[in-house]
Amino acid sequence: MQQVKYFFDNIPLNAYCLAHGLNPNSVRTRVWKKRNNPKYAHLTDQEIVNLVIKTCNTGTLYMVGDISLRKYCQEHDINFQTIISRINKLKAKNPNLTNDELVKQSLDCFENHNFTLYVDNIPLKDYCALHPDLKYNTIRGHILNIRNQDPNKSVTEIVHEYEKKEHFGIYRYYYCGIPLKEYCDKKNISYRAIIARINRYTKIHPITSDDELVNIIMDEYSPFIPKYQYNGTTLRDYCINHDISYYSVVSFVKRALEKDSTLNIDTLIDTAIKAIKKQGIIYYYDGIPLRDYCRINHLNASSIRSSIIKKKATSSLPLQEIVNKCVEAWHEAYIKYYYDDEPLFTYCKKNNINYNTIISRYLDLNITETDEERKITLKSIVDEVRRFPKTRIKYYFQEQSLRQYCLKSNYSYSAIHRRIQKYQREFEYTLKSEVVEEAVITYEAKNILKTNYDLFNYLSSLDDISKNLDIITSTLNIDIESLNDMIEMGFDSYQAILLIWFLSKTNPKSMTDDLLKQIYSSISIYQATNSLDIYSLYVLYKTCIIDTTESILLYFEPFLENIIIEYEPHYKKLSLEELNTLWLELNSYFLMLLDTIYLDDKQKFLKHIMYLLSEKIRIFYLETTFPPEAKTLKKEFT
Repeated sequence: MQQVKYFFDNIPLNAYCLAHGLNPNSVRTRVWKKRNNPKYAHLTDQEIVNLVIKTCNTGTLYMVGDISLRKYCQEHDINFQTIISRINKLKAKNPNLTNDELVKQSLDCFENHNFTLYVDNIPLKDYCALHPDLKYNTIRGHILNIRNQDPNKSVTEIVHEYEKKEHFGIYRYYYCGIPLKEYCDKKNISYRAIIARINRYTKIHPITSDDELVNIIMDEYSPFIPKYQYNGTTLRDYCINHDISYYSVVSFVKRALEKDSTLNIDTLIDTAIKAIKKQGIIYYYDGIPLRDYCRINHLNASSIRSSIIKKKATSSLPLQEIVNKCVEAWHEAYIKYYYDDEPLFTYCKKNNINYNTIISRYLDLNITETDEERKITLKSIVDEVRRFPKTRIKYYFQEQSLRQYCLKSNYSYSAIHRRIQKYQREFEYTLKSEVVEEAVITYEAKNILKTNYDLFNYLSSLDDISKNLDIITSTLNIDIESLNDMIEMGFDSYQAILLIWFLSKTNPKSMTDDLLKQIYSSISIYQATNSLDIYSLYVLYKTCIIDTTESILLYFEPFLENIIIEYEPHYKKLSLEELNTLWLELNSYFLMLLDTIYLDDKQKFLKHIMYLLSEKIRIFYLETTFPPEAKTLKKEFT
């Protein structure tokens, strides 16, 4: 049977708490916190217990009638923290108010804040619900704007005037009785171009109303009527729907109009579309469509067409001459390398050889040659590649290919592949599966740890955690009621968040009685024996309930010693002072890394943390402390 440790008035603490309506867990937690607080280091355990019992239930309990404020807020779907915040503000401004007055004024203020605006004696929110065309946020903003100009105008009057307008709703700009966006879509006008012009005009004439602005801009915007129509729709839409190049058709029409401006545009459009449907292209080279020529000769048709369009804008040459010059220029600029009088790119493509590999090997030679000498050199490189093809290594993980595993797990295959190659250069492995497993586990560890660190880094940026509990609980998927219960028991907000995050496995995460017992049991065991499993030590360290730094460093001591032995070949020759300095530096860096880790998976904790810390410390010491010839540390740890 467990020995009773704490007493009050010669009664076991647990029995005393139950007899007087106190929460034993909450009382014990406060006792343990005060015991570990340097402020109370001069007090004995019994004095701390007496102090905690005397201060229990001395906090302010706010009531609404016969029930607590918290319960009232839960029953009426009101945010308890919001009301407490209002009470604190009122108390600071009016210290003479009683608790009941503070509660009443705070609740009245909350209700008035939510239902300040009435229309025909109906709250504005309810009125908007009865009139779906009215958007609550839009009309509320409109009311506030009008009241800034005319404070005496009633809400009912403002809303009814708004309803009588020709338009209202989610759109700001209207034209011809319909939303401007809808009008632009129907008339094939660029809505963004119109809005940009409206914004520019507003800066010059800020007093102009929205309707006047739209009318002025639409009158001035000459291109708003579509230029080309075909078969009852815009030419652009027709081309998109029938997979025809819009710019090719327009180019054909413009060229024809340059020769004879009296030609009918509709006839020209029809001719161009029929020609493109029949021939597939407007540009020709060597008597065949340019697209076919490029496909046969492995040229980039899009790049050549782009060159043609640019050259046409600055050249007075006939179109066919421009096409010929652009194709010839492409040949001269891009076909530099040959294999037996055949373009090297073409030869590589036909024979399934990597063109970039050949070019890379040739450029690595860094030699200057004539065209004939270059052909001979390239031929020898190609022949060598064909004789000794590089075997492609395929990696497997968990009885499937590594690439397939990465696709299923949404991992970066290239990142893991680079890590495999890096490990193979730095370490010796008996089996290929070992390096693959190590690379995958390290990648997973870094992925998980980085995600968790980003979450808690964001939370630490919040000004006041207690004022942002809604954001925190939704971000970390923590049950807010469970979090509030932990805070009431005496844990501070950050401690409660971390304890639920590290220990809970439910969805959403919440604190249970069993987990609380586990926490108290871990604390008692550690205080009695100074030993715990590493994950429990880690949780106590992160939550600052007890300082377990010494025990954590003791657990990882063999690992840290191995680093010194592996990296510093002359460590035996170091003086005691130098060795102590090195040891302190390594411990400090280790703890600094541990502070960035928020891993909530007990099963993966040790494996992931070992891989991550090994890599981080290795990089740190290779870059800062040890000579370049130093070996990398072993990944083995027992």
